Amino acid sequence: MTAEAIGIIIMAIIVIIILTIILTIIVLYIRSHNVQERQEELDEADEDKALQLPDENTDINKNKHLLGLIGSAILFVGVFAPIFAVPIVGNINSFSLPIIEDGDSIKFGTIILLLALTSFVLTLLKKYIRLYITGITSLFIVLYSHIRLNEASNRLEKNLMVHFQWGWPLLVIGAVLLISSAAIKNKH
Repeated sequence: MTAEAIGIIIMAIIVIIILTIILTIIVLYIRSHNVQERQEELDEADEDKALQLPDENTDINKNKHLLGLIGSAILFVGVFAPIFAVPIVGNINSFSLPIIEDGDSIKFGTIILLLALTSFVLTLLKKYIRLYITGITSLFIVLYSHIRLNEASNRLEKNLMVHFQWGWPLLVIGAVLLISSAAIKNKH
């Protein structure tokens, strides 16, 4: 491995750690806010209502909803983030990368953008199980494109080395969050 590849891996790990910390803070804030609201409701309720426990499925659905929204947003942002850089050309986002190497093929970014918007709508409609489709499809396309681009960069001359950028971890994290949202089971 070259020093440049190690640097890219370290940068990707740092981005993943930072995003995980941000997501954890958001989830903890929302949960603490919900606990405070419940405590206020219990304080105001009479003794009969105070003995009733809150429905656990409500919390699970809120978590599924939150993961779906955050995953859709991160996937959406990842489409516009730079995914690789070529020394002469500069940073390139996913709208410049075709899925198939034909001249008029659909661009990678267009498909991921449509999947992110579809995931957002599915989350708003609370159709969480369908997020499996959008999440797995997004993850497959991202990994396929990354492998294809990596193979292409290995064929280039050393002075035209492709440098992977921070958009890749965003796309992977967004897809994984969508899959996670679909995977959370309700308690019965």
